[in-house]
Amino acid sequence: MITTDGTDSTGIKPLEGFKHNSLKSAGYAYLVGDSALSVARLMEGDPTGAAGGALWAAGSIACAKYGNPKADKQLELLSHKLGEYLRKQGVAIPDSADTKMLTEEGGIVEHVESFLYKYPSQMLNAVYGIGGAFVAHGGFRKNVKSDIACGALIIAGALAGILIPEKSPDPEHPPQGALQKAWAWMQEKPLRVSSAFYHANNVFTVLGAFEKKRAYPMGNSHYFRFLTAASFIFGNTMLSMSSKGHGGSGYDTQTIQHLAQTCAQVVAAQPQPLQEALVQTIAGYLSSQPEVHLKAAEVALMLNEKLAQRTVRAANVAQWQQRVSNPSPLATPSV
Repeated sequence: MITTDGTDSTGIKPLEGFKHNSLKSAGYAYLVGDSALSVARLMEGDPTGAAGGALWAAGSIACAKYGNPKADKQLELLSHKLGEYLRKQGVAIPDSADTKMLTEEGGIVEHVESFLYKYPSQMLNAVYGIGGAFVAHGGFRKNVKSDIACGALIIAGALAGILIPEKSPDPEHPPQGALQKAWAWMQEKPLRVSSAFYHANNVFTVLGAFEKKRAYPMGNSHYFRFLTAASFIFGNTMLSMSSKGHGGSGYDTQTIQHLAQTCAQVVAAQPQPLQEALVQTIAGYLSSQPEVHLKAAEVALMLNEKLAQRTVRAANVAQWQQRVSNPSPLATPSV
């Protein structure tokens, strides 16, 4: 529902929703483009090309479904990872409703989905790279230079998105020189590089649509090719705004706060001498996750605050129980 200030029920303006869910938006846009391309190829009597569009659609579906998970899914994913890490460290996790997501191990399906949620853009680029290789191979076989160039651009974009590590800029050690600055720019958001190559490929997509329109003016396949080009251009724009992981800027504050509350329960269940060491262990692990944009000291401070809140609540409960079990004698009126 749109409110009077132009936002929906989540507080996000409709136009900003695309940017907030940029990777998911890219996946849906690519899916429309892939489907339109398959239809166009079928209308042109090219079933092999249609199959290629269907192959790309598989990567688009993975991106659309597993990109930009909601807060509850983010919490579940991060909790499962942390729980697995703590078990490997030999930490006893108390069995309660609050710690359920830490103790759940899941089966094969859960592990596959966890992988897809972790690497949605990599799946997209891997599938696109395979498709690009088929396009380039067909171009060499038929001696069609435009297909060779198209395939090469797609392969380059896919490899850039997969191989370039994502790394936030270090303000204390800024890059020096043009090459370092260019590399830092690519590392900040590698999918921008993928998007640039895919945008370059769109030139051939648009030219191909015009070519089909001139060659077959009475046909309709060029309409689907134009739809493909428009969808890809929008999808590439969304991709350039995304991170390699879940697609967004990282786990939201609510997710981290909720997990810190659960971790405080785990720490409180340990012997007193081990609690501070466990706080530092958890803080170090969480800060090492690329989607958790907090330093270890910040996570440790958050955990200690949650522990302090638990201590205060426990003290209040103890005082209340003491008052209930030992009520004060009622004052008797004097005569």
